[in-house]
Amino acid sequence: PDLRENAELKEIDGLNLLPCETDFISQDKRTALVSGSFKFDNNIKVTGYEIHFGRTKILENDLGVNNLFEIEGRGEGAAREDLSAAGTYLHGVLDNDEFRAYWLNKIRIARGFSARNFVDTRAIKDKAYNLLADSMRENLDMKFIFNLMGM
Repeated sequence: PDLRENAELKEIDGLNLLPCETDFISQDKRTALVSGSFKFDNNIKVTGYEIHFGRTKILENDLGVNNLFEIEGRGEGAAREDLSAAGTYLHGVLDNDEFRAYWLNKIRIARGFSARNFVDTRAIKDKAYNLLADSMRENLDMKFIFNLMGM
């Protein structure tokens, strides 16, 4: 396999947290905005950028490791049933409020803490961006700025 960073290195051990194997095939590059569902709770939808070289497959195991997501009809990522270890090619997946809350609450409960309520950070951010935009419109000469931009 082509490990890209070092042509002489043909194989390297991972951390052994998940029973997976990755082949780095130089022509198998994927960069795409994708969406799907969280395999542990299909009601939770996720989006993110899938960015990677190669293909990862989950090896047969007795640890209960399965795909983390269902993306466009195929399994993606790998995770233990208790979510104590997980891996994914989905960049930005922790920006998904419901997924992040589910995962962190699973960890909190396993550590003896109580679950926390879901927080809609998208709504909080949208409100802050709108306040910023309103303040800019009130305090800047927008006509002048748009003219500078050729608009």
